[in-house]
Amino acid sequence: MHTAAYAARPHGNRHAPTTSHMPLDGSVKLTDGGNVAADLIISGGGVAVKYNVYLRENKVELKFHSTDRDRGELAARLLKVTGVNAEVKSKGDGDGWYVRASTVMLAAAREELRKALAVIIKTALARGLVDAGEAERWVEKLERGVAVWEGKKFKVRLVRGALEVSWLLCGAVSEAALRKEVGGIKLVSPPR
Repeated sequence: MHTAAYAARPHGNRHAPTTSHMPLDGSVKLTDGGNVAADLIISGGGVAVKYNVYLRENKVELKFHSTDRDRGELAARLLKVTGVNAEVKSKGDGDGWYVRASTVMLAAAREELRKALAVIIKTALARGLVDAGEAERWVEKLERGVAVWEGKKFKVRLVRGALEVSWLLCGAVSEAALRKEVGGIKLVSPPR
């Protein structure tokens, strides 16, 4: 089976991460549940981890599962090197470990990983496996990237001569915790 591969270097290295593109011929497929799935291998420091990428109705999701906690920790660390803030978590039944990242977290990653994910989406689109509108939205978000700070997605813009900073929680961070972290800055929740 062919996969997309992304080779990451630690942040301390002066060289940017590299990516090697491989054919995706057999990798992009439909699951029994009707989701589009593909394999993505991230490597760095002499180790490689295979992740599953799923294109669901409304999101791109990258997942890793293992019965070995150390392997799960490694998977999370490799994602952090690529700019994805993901944590290893225990499965509810205590029978394994998983790492999961979805669209916004992935759009905050380094450009090389975002490009590899865009290739997967474009391949699925070319095969008619995903909705064109949804695929365009995902690819645009991945190509543009997003500004994320510790689980919060920010948008900064100029509105009628004033600087507006809006935010959206992207993880398990509470609004109260965010307000405490930023201290004296007045935060106004975005309209829902």
